[in-house]
Amino acid sequence: ADAIATLDIIYNVTGKTQQAEEQLLRALSLRKEQLPEKHELMAATYNDLGLVYTNIDPDKALSYYDQALEVYQALHEATHPKIAIANTNLGVIYRELEFYGDAVNSLETALSIWDKVYTQPHPSKAFVLSNLGRTYLRMGDATAAEGYYNRALKMYRDSYGVRHPDIASTLNAIGNIKVSQRKYDEALQLYQQAIQANISGFDNSDVMVNPP
Repeated sequence: ADAIATLDIIYNVTGKTQQAEEQLLRALSLRKEQLPEKHELMAATYNDLGLVYTNIDPDKALSYYDQALEVYQALHEATHPKIAIANTNLGVIYRELEFYGDAVNSLETALSIWDKVYTQPHPSKAFVLSNLGRTYLRMGDATAAEGYYNRALKMYRDSYGVRHPDIASTLNAIGNIKVSQRKYDEALQLYQQAIQANISGFDNSDVMVNPP
């Protein structure tokens, strides 16, 4: 089952979703034969199935994420990192299903757990903040979305420094909000900062200058 689950990861990241699904269901069947329902590996399998189904069947993804969270809650204290991860995954899938209130609740729960786990800035907290930004943007609240993106940006920078793909992605997201508000000069500056965050050795803030 461990070998099959590892194979699933390869299938999933290379876009072979059907093979990933088949392998994970095999792993789940094997683990059900050998393990109690409330077991770490059972939760991991449910979580992996949720990841596979996220882009092809959000309702199935939600079901598996729910099962993963239920097992983690039975095994761990309420502030365990795996419960934060499970709530983050639930928040993402709730957003895709347009259950925005549930999405915000799950993401806020994850954030409160990470705040207890990490008292200092941490990428896991920034990731949740960024997803709250995406959720509020989908809800039509650009002001709240920008606030969460800015918090995520600061935390990513505090965690990584000035260069990282997550920093670039967040800058692009804020830039897109500025475009929607017709604040084009601000958007251009943000996009230029995103290029700087993504390109080692490129520090030119002039929006007319591209990296080599």
